[in-house]
Order: sequence, then structure tokens, then C-alpha cells
Amino acid sequence: MEGTGPFEYRWMHDGEWVPDSNASVLPLPGDVSALGEWRVLVHNLSGSTLSAPLQLSVLPDTFRAMDSSQ
Repeated sequence: MEGTGPFEYRWMHDGEWVPDSNASVLPLPGDVSALGEWRVLVHNLSGSTLSAPLQLSVLPDTFRAMDSSQ
């Protein structure tokens, strides 16, 4: 994306726009409703760009236990 701010943001979850999601950072709920594909649309006077998809998933407990030692 070219140009400078101000930037406008709009978040998408599983192909649906998230209401009132206009900040650069989006706090996610701490439950399974946050799982799935996320994207963000960023817009300024130079145009718009849609991010690559990010898949949010949960690893099995065995992986979480291994990671917690770090």
C-alpha cells in the first residue's frame, strides 16, 4: 500500500465483515468464536488493500504443554 495515513481499517472473519472493527488492532474473544480465517482491509487516500488470510486455530494440549516451558 502506498501513501501515508490516516489509515482506515475493517476486519473480516470467515468471509463476513466484523461490525465496529475499525481499529488497527482487534481484540479477539477468548473462546472458540475467534477460530477461523481473519483478514483486514486497510484504506487511505491512495486506495485499499486486503491482507492475506490468517488461519487461527487451537493446538492440542500436548503442543501447548511443550510450548509452555519456553
